[in-house]
Amino acid sequence: MKVTTRNWYYPLFITGALLMMTSSCKKNNLKLATVTTSLNSVPTGLAVDPNVVVVVTGNVIDNGGAAIVERGVVYNIVSLDPSSKSSPNAAVSTELPTLGNCTRKSVSSDFTGQRFSVNISAVTSGYYIVRAYVTTRNGVAYGNVENFSVQGTGGVTQDIKDQAAALKSMRDDVAALKQKVSDLGNDLVKKVNAIDVQALSNTLAGLVKSNDDKLNSAKVFLEQLIAQKFGSVDLSDANSALSKLLESKLNSSVFVDAKNQLQSLIDLKASTQDLTNAKVALTALQLLIDTKANSADLEAARDKLSRLEQNILNINPISSIGVTELGIDGNKSNATVAIILDHISIDPNKKKPLSEIKKLEYVCFEANQSMPDSRTPIAFDLNSVADGSTSTSIPLKISELSSGRTYKFIVYATMVGTNKVHDERTFFVTR
Repeated sequence: MKVTTRNWYYPLFITGALLMMTSSCKKNNLKLATVTTSLNSVPTGLAVDPNVVVVVTGNVIDNGGAAIVERGVVYNIVSLDPSSKSSPNAAVSTELPTLGNCTRKSVSSDFTGQRFSVNISAVTSGYYIVRAYVTTRNGVAYGNVENFSVQGTGGVTQDIKDQAAALKSMRDDVAALKQKVSDLGNDLVKKVNAIDVQALSNTLAGLVKSNDDKLNSAKVFLEQLIAQKFGSVDLSDANSALSKLLESKLNSSVFVDAKNQLQSLIDLKASTQDLTNAKVALTALQLLIDTKANSADLEAARDKLSRLEQNILNINPISSIGVTELGIDGNKSNATVAIILDHISIDPNKKKPLSEIKKLEYVCFEANQSMPDSRTPIAFDLNSVADGSTSTSIPLKISELSSGRTYKFIVYATMVGTNKVHDERTFFVTR
């Protein structure tokens, strides 16, 4: 008797294959958003200047039937052709920027209707390749490519560097002047202490023989001191002050003022230290007159330095934030975020330009929830940044996130001195 065996698993195999094909077709049919890129009035002959920005506008023509979770601009910066200075160097790649491969990314917080805009500061020279992007649950869509060029060198204008160096030199000169005044005062005190009563008697004898009106006034002044029975130390101080004035060749009005000031001190029974302080003050005044110091110029220089330092602190040191990795750990998701810091000190000789960043903090929360009140500190070891470096990247891992949710991530940078707080933000969807 012949036994016939039926292959019962064939129908199951065919059904599974059909389901996989259907799922694949649905995934491939996901519609991306449609977005365009445009530049708003790029200045002709644009040069490196942190105060100048180029406004890039994105226009969402169609969201592809899915909610937008992030929109912004990505751009690459390549070196300029040395001959034209307005086109890219043929020796470098002009690859189109993407979220995974770009020089910088800037997320827009401005979204009115279909349009959004991003400001790009002209702080780096080069050929800028720019395009807008829009992220939905269906994927990332990119707009058309626009470009412009920024001429110059470095991340800050040479004019600002020169001004900063000049002001720093002026501050050093003022510090040296103060030290010189202090040294002269100390030297004067030593000379006063070295004078004895015999030297005073000899000076008085020389004054008696002189017919000069100023010296006769000095004689009367010293005789008044003797009449008041001041001690030898006081007489030495008075004689030294008077001699110093005569040696400095001050005009008669200054001489009278100085004599009146010393007489006033004597009338008030001032101590030897008071007289010494008066002599030091007069020496410092004479030194300032000799060097023709102009207080108005010094105040103007200090004010200019203050404004330059304020401009540097107003530059947001957080140049970009990018989600470099999304993963799953058990039944929870995690994300790795790269925070790029790029800051310039006003002092071109400062070893640690990034030391003007006082602290870094962040918050991460679901986009449809309220922002938490507290912020989490970000470890930032300044010693790990090479001396002279104005840029660094900080990786930050965020764990214990719920899968399939949209999160908002904000970084805050607090600056030294003014306690000014800058922020930068991005969105990401967990797996």
